Amino acid sequence: MVGERNKNVGDTVIDSDDIELSTEIESVGVDTDEPDLPNDRVYLIVDYGARRDVVDVPSEGCIVIGRGENTDIVVAETKVSREHATIQRRGLFLILRDLNSTNGTRLNGSTLRNDERRLASGDHIRVGSAELTVAAAAGSSMAARATLGRLDVELNKLERATLVRIGLPPKLNAGALEMMANALNTVGFVEERGEEGQYAALLDTSDPQTAAALTKRLEKLIEGIDIGIARFPDDGSTVNDLWRAAASNQDDDLDDAPKSGVAVADPAMVKVFRVARRVAKTDTTVLVLGETGSGKEVLAEYIHNCSLRAGKPYIRLNCASLPESLLVSELFGHERGAFTGAERSKAGYFEAANGGTLLLDEIGELSASAQVKLLRVLENRTVMRLGATEEIPVDARVICATHRTLEEEVKAGRFREDLYYRMCTFTLTLPPLRERPAEIGLLSELFLRKLSARMDRSAPTLSDEASAQLTSHHWPGNVRELRNAIEHAFVMCDDGKILLEHLPPTIRQSAGSGRTDAMAADSAGGVRDKLAQIERASIVKALADQGGNQTRAAKQLGMSRRALIYKMGKYDIKRSRS
Repeated sequence: MVGERNKNVGDTVIDSDDIELSTEIESVGVDTDEPDLPNDRVYLIVDYGARRDVVDVPSEGCIVIGRGENTDIVVAETKVSREHATIQRRGLFLILRDLNSTNGTRLNGSTLRNDERRLASGDHIRVGSAELTVAAAAGSSMAARATLGRLDVELNKLERATLVRIGLPPKLNAGALEMMANALNTVGFVEERGEEGQYAALLDTSDPQTAAALTKRLEKLIEGIDIGIARFPDDGSTVNDLWRAAASNQDDDLDDAPKSGVAVADPAMVKVFRVARRVAKTDTTVLVLGETGSGKEVLAEYIHNCSLRAGKPYIRLNCASLPESLLVSELFGHERGAFTGAERSKAGYFEAANGGTLLLDEIGELSASAQVKLLRVLENRTVMRLGATEEIPVDARVICATHRTLEEEVKAGRFREDLYYRMCTFTLTLPPLRERPAEIGLLSELFLRKLSARMDRSAPTLSDEASAQLTSHHWPGNVRELRNAIEHAFVMCDDGKILLEHLPPTIRQSAGSGRTDAMAADSAGGVRDKLAQIERASIVKALADQGGNQTRAAKQLGMSRRALIYKMGKYDIKRSRS
């Protein structure tokens, strides 16, 4: 029977011959004119032996199964717990959860205890002697996902196909998920894979126009969605191969990061830039945190270049560089005669950035009055020039950056709490350079190439001793300090190779601790070799544990797949599958 929490469903008794249970059902005798989710109806067909009921799965809340009188599906047997299991929708999926029942819940022949599993249409659940079958109405997104986990089987049936790799932006609401589900109704097979928010959709064609149409529709529905495409058999012969190939297409924008002045190799930086690329496709206000010189301005420019506003104005203002009286005028503009010396009207930075992006660096230095004015602009999207009586609409995406800990500034009363929460809709934190030593060499080469082009000289190479010293330095000034050190060495070097003696004195002496420079270099090299041996062994073990699967091995190691491939090449590790 159906309990009080599901009164709207009722006890519908039907004959088993009325239902064709494959992966879809057209009708199960339940009124389909109800307004809630008319195109996404999912049912539980409950077989008690003597009778069969059909329960409509609600779009919100959950169905409780157990022997308790107040449960939604009552199985009055002693071996069934009072509240045995639940079934509920979660985003795109239907989730079965065993509530730590005494005898467990059977799903497709396997016992589930105090855990949850995702359900697909056609799955069989057993609680006591009651059997439940999941069935989705034809055309629903659940029916479209009926073959979850079976993409390889379907791929083998096709001569040509396209795999679309979908990455959803963080904190996506249920409404956006539902829109995505509806957009995928025409796709026969969809699977959630790997990290949360990652989905694979398999199209039974390699026609680029079909994939492009789906991509365009998804990008229009969901801001910040990340899509990569791979084609079978051109890009791979298995779903895993296609998944990896699509990831390479998804991550193409990361290849442009070094051109923007940042070397992206460290797993933490790869994650920051991947998230930055996603949020770039929205108009969300972004707060970039990091130590002075860590690359906040470069990340902000990268977000602008990856956004739909690329090619429009990109304006930067350091809030600590101007006195308060001048800062307000520069930021919001002024009218003629607004103050002594204002001989003509002038547009502010917000107006100058209209249609594009405005970076407010060192936002923590804003005065209290300027914070009030900024909050008004962020909320109303209008500016009031000094001396004006009318507001001017502006369409500028705002990125804020600071090295300060704004939570502490708020507690100390130096920064407005409402402005802080308005700014930190999305926060990106850049790790300091000392925490990403793998990028020191890459950044050094990048700076040498830029200096070579600027000064019209051949780019020198770094000696092993110089590289070791750069790696061992603490870098309190972060990337800015490294850039200055490389420029110093570039000027001092005249034989095509940068030696230890060409580095600035502060860099040469930083890791000495009472030892000579040579001893320090030898020690740094020895430690580096040992760390390299440990890292290589860890990578080899992870690949062995995961049967050669690079994606799973990277997840086990806590790094991105791109970083894993880079390190495999660095340590000459050959890929093999068991």
